[in-house]
Amino acid sequence: MHIFRKSALVSVIVLFSLILGTSLAFADLYWETEQVSKGMPGQNQGKMITKHYVTHHASRTEMGNKISITDFDKKVTYILDKSQKTYQKIDLTKMGADPQMQNDPQAKAFMGMMKNMMKQIQVTPTNETKTISGYKCRKVLVNFMMSENEYWVTKKIKGFEEMRKIAAKAEKVYQSNPMMQSMDISGILKKIDGFPVQIVTRVMGGEMVSTLVKIKQKKNLPGSLFKVPSGYRLETN
Repeated sequence: MHIFRKSALVSVIVLFSLILGTSLAFADLYWETEQVSKGMPGQNQGKMITKHYVTHHASRTEMGNKISITDFDKKVTYILDKSQKTYQKIDLTKMGADPQMQNDPQAKAFMGMMKNMMKQIQVTPTNETKTISGYKCRKVLVNFMMSENEYWVTKKIKGFEEMRKIAAKAEKVYQSNPMMQSMDISGILKKIDGFPVQIVTRVMGGEMVSTLVKIKQKKNLPGSLFKVPSGYRLETN
């Protein structure tokens, strides 16, 4: 597979894993995960601490110099580059349906391949359990887009029932996207049924393991966390 396609495919797989992880979270929550990547094209190699913030209206993920902010009400995602002070704006209702890509046969074929693979998601709950970060977790296998994923989930985190509300809202956002409309996200989340304490993703010989380090429930996260800071420049194609 061409290196650009390989890297892009892995990026989409990682993005979808994050989407599921965020959708399984609940409102006004902060948590940190340790991400360890080995041989994953397009991903930072080695260890990295990832920070997550979630409310009923938005989510924020910080990975090194990259920040991703998703506004559930506006159905947009902002990708910020802290080192360059720039950001990209992505309309989640149109992601994967860029008009410019329709004129590029290679890009069009690649997106078609991804859409087909995303229809073939398999979720298999298991009875296997183990303790991770102090939580007794149950293993759920999630296979999609040439990747094998282990979701180690628990219901023992305080406020677990609240996550169902934010999951329903996040589902509406992603179901408005043409690339994800054919996916039964609600059904997938019901089968996973828990907060992901650890996610193991294996694809194309590479592996990424994200493990919960700490988690805190917050009364009110500041709204400024979910807005593009002043002084950042919008990147346009």
